[in-house]
Amino acid sequence: MVAIFILCLALFTGATTALDFDQVDLALNGTTNVTTLQQFPSVVQVEFLNIWGWEVWTQNCAASILTSWWILSATTCFFGPSYPDPYARRIRAGANNRNTGGQIIYVDFPVHYQQNITNTTAIEHDISVVRLRSPLFFGNLIQQGAIIASGFHIPPGLLVNQVGWGAKIPGNFTALSSVPITTVNIDQPVGIQPRILAGRLSGNVTDNGDIGGPWFLGNITVGCRTLGMVLSSKRIVGGHPTSIEHHPSMVQVELLSQITFTWSQNCAGCILTSRFIVSAAQCFNEWNLEFPYRRIRAGATYRNRGGSVVYIDRAVKHPSYGTNGLEADVSVVRLLTPLVYSPTIRQGSIVSANFVVPDHTRVVLAGWGRIAEAGPTSDILREVSVYTINNQLCAGRYATLSWPITVTPNMICSGILDVGGKDACHGDSGGPMYLGHVVIGIISGGYSCANCTFPGISIAVASYTNWILDTVYGWH
Repeated sequence: MVAIFILCLALFTGATTALDFDQVDLALNGTTNVTTLQQFPSVVQVEFLNIWGWEVWTQNCAASILTSWWILSATTCFFGPSYPDPYARRIRAGANNRNTGGQIIYVDFPVHYQQNITNTTAIEHDISVVRLRSPLFFGNLIQQGAIIASGFHIPPGLLVNQVGWGAKIPGNFTALSSVPITTVNIDQPVGIQPRILAGRLSGNVTDNGDIGGPWFLGNITVGCRTLGMVLSSKRIVGGHPTSIEHHPSMVQVELLSQITFTWSQNCAGCILTSRFIVSAAQCFNEWNLEFPYRRIRAGATYRNRGGSVVYIDRAVKHPSYGTNGLEADVSVVRLLTPLVYSPTIRQGSIVSANFVVPDHTRVVLAGWGRIAEAGPTSDILREVSVYTINNQLCAGRYATLSWPITVTPNMICSGILDVGGKDACHGDSGGPMYLGHVVIGIISGGYSCANCTFPGISIAVASYTNWILDTVYGWH
């Protein structure tokens, strides 16, 4: 899965001088590195107090030291149901390991950019300065950081360091680590270009817990890590509203946010049996993407409401997933309790093994995803008709990208070639590509949404039908 992460730039005047890139030693080798605070002493942990009965503090975000009294972080870390007041947050400075050691200082109050959060479909203003209740004591492991000068332009193709205690190596939440990021261009709505920086995360790694932390160019903070977008998480563009009665085998896949502690749909799936669904592996690829952080909503036309909610027992990703880009982006998911069939909850049909879908075949994509690349999510189930596109032609086009996406015979490309305007988009991953009422594809990825040059990419179910059936009927 190719991940794109977005930061809100720290736009402060006089913070430092513009950099000469030739004089900056990035010391990056393209892999995740366990590091120490001697290298990045301006980074601190942001710890959350669990307010739902456990009274336990745990690191969930990161921040950068501006002065002995102030830190820089993401608004996301100081906002929402998990943040009833400043006493639910504290920072840990000077600690190499997560949740242990160093100095603990409690938060006095945050100051959010423009004092509020008004844009719920983007992360344009996800930046805050936070005052501490007592000053930090500077030392070798606790030092004031430097931030980029106001208006300084970060070009695409530049290597920067993302630093934090998030799970960059799956399952490892202990040591401070860094991972290289390559900055990229992204399409942005008019008016937000000066505030957004995006980059490509190297390797097959994750980064839960790094929100609010810095992106370093040398030792200069050039960005504040915010929520990310995944290029391969796609939604419906150019379609029209429909109802779950037309697609009763579809389900919403919901994620419990570890920041706001609210449930929200961000993937989809199809019912195989009353106890199993099939979805995209990318939707179940991190530590918090199984029980109790994942559930499905069946029989609901509207996003995040109605229907039947069932929790996830376990997800099994195809063993080849992660070895070659989007290849084998398939998961079989067992539910904790069985679905109860009804006119809006029905078992689906998947295509027979090795079936080849001809080029120029009319197919239907469905989901609750964004209705435009940078647009809002859809409140209602939508569908769109597109046409399959020659695999070799599609592969050739994706090979021309600066960071090519591999298209294999186990994928189906679709769209309106050289016209665009119809596609899946962010949040539709795991949802179906229908030929009639048969699921022939699983929405997976692509470049942008409804792009005229680069078609959408779905996984060809026929390549994995035998594995899906073997997994369901051989479950133990």
